[in-house]
Amino acid sequence: MKVILINPSSSRYSLCRALPLGLCYLAAVANEIAEHTELIDAMQTEVKTSEEIYKYIIEHYSQDDTIVFGFSLHFLNLSAYYELLCLLKAVYIHSYFIVGGTYISQLCDHSFDSLGDVDVIMRGAGELPLKQILQRCAINSKNFTDIPNIIWKKDGTYIVNELREDILLKHTEITPYRPANIQQIYGNSELSILTSRGCPGGCTYCIVSGIYKGHWYQREAIDIIREAEIAMQNQVYTIGFFVDDCFLTNKARALVICDLWHKKIHIPFYFAARVCDILQLSKEEIQFLHACGCFRIEVGFESFSSSVLKRYGKGVTAEQNQEAIFRIREAKIDIHADIILWDYEVTVEELMVTLKRLHDNRLFTTIHMLQKLVPMSGTPIYKKYRKLDILFEREGVWDYSFKIPTIQMAYNAVMEYKSRFYERIQRDEKLIYTHNRSMYLPKDIVKGRLLIENLHAISYRFLIKILEEGQIEYVEFALATAAKELNNIEI
Repeated sequence: MKVILINPSSSRYSLCRALPLGLCYLAAVANEIAEHTELIDAMQTEVKTSEEIYKYIIEHYSQDDTIVFGFSLHFLNLSAYYELLCLLKAVYIHSYFIVGGTYISQLCDHSFDSLGDVDVIMRGAGELPLKQILQRCAINSKNFTDIPNIIWKKDGTYIVNELREDILLKHTEITPYRPANIQQIYGNSELSILTSRGCPGGCTYCIVSGIYKGHWYQREAIDIIREAEIAMQNQVYTIGFFVDDCFLTNKARALVICDLWHKKIHIPFYFAARVCDILQLSKEEIQFLHACGCFRIEVGFESFSSSVLKRYGKGVTAEQNQEAIFRIREAKIDIHADIILWDYEVTVEELMVTLKRLHDNRLFTTIHMLQKLVPMSGTPIYKKYRKLDILFEREGVWDYSFKIPTIQMAYNAVMEYKSRFYERIQRDEKLIYTHNRSMYLPKDIVKGRLLIENLHAISYRFLIKILEEGQIEYVEFALATAAKELNNIEI
């Protein structure tokens, strides 16, 4: 039995590269049982399209092989997944087809027809269910009755097994599969480690709280360090990333992890955190993080409008967001700001407040103006939008038009600007390199900061002027002005 785990290509281009860590943990489980395991990440490898992945598999695997195909799905790669599934199903008739991922985990109350003819749908943490599924597949059994957290097909009918959010394998039993070819593809030498699952928050747009029912499961500090030490034996890494939106929720654990990392691993690191968790740290504790090697914190601000923050269920105010910025920068730590600028109900005033706060705070680490709230199935926002009857499907994703015509006009202009922005980035390899490296490597932060600020200052000026003018006739002029500024960017 062979296992092929696939991350299908996204419908949207991304400048940033990130290791498909979830699949790496699953691949480690598969390695214990299967005679051969391969991980194909179409997001960044040379094999990108569904047709290219299909041709690659056909060339390397016999049609008579028993293969377990596993697909990781999110809301951006559904179309590519379905196309690839249809191609593979027509040829590998003796194989098993499994899908999982955050998108799938919230579909339990909805139709599964859009997923195609698959054998198993996995929800939530996948390591233990995958291990049990592969053990059955190894003996040609398709009886998955007692395996939790899956939905499986029996005689053409979907059977929904028990859903448990606490069935995590102890990570002391898993050393993630980090193949050399995948590491070379990503090139940024980033050691990513999953340090917890779930979230105690209740953001109205977030799929994680729905999957884990508001629970948060944390790994022990010594376990995280052990995994890092094993990884460092096989590969040279220059930075670490703790994959954990709630890294600071248990601040005692976080401080121990950082201390051990500094003493044993000796490379700088960054992580994500919620504003409420940042504010529970003292000035001395934040400075301790920096002393241990923390060079950046990714913060889910989402907005600087208090009305939007309330709508999103963030549990913090715009003033608290501002205080978090002050405390982080006082400790000389860089900030990567996550912002959701657009949602169905957003007003011009709310947009302007956030844009101006971003500009005043010089938060230029991502293209904030392009981020639109995606109502993912099962979330409170999704249920609200369904009740308003505003959703329609586009490329396998729920989409909507904006409530206010001026907002729709501005968003359409931003989408056109987006294509011009990426055209400028993509036609200059040095610009791509500098942009990417400044996002990840501490030594390149100063070098890349001016580039990032220039790029995104153009973005802010562009959108603010369109909102101020409020006329469709102004858009083409604004686009031409922004395009000229982008062309004049120097590295």
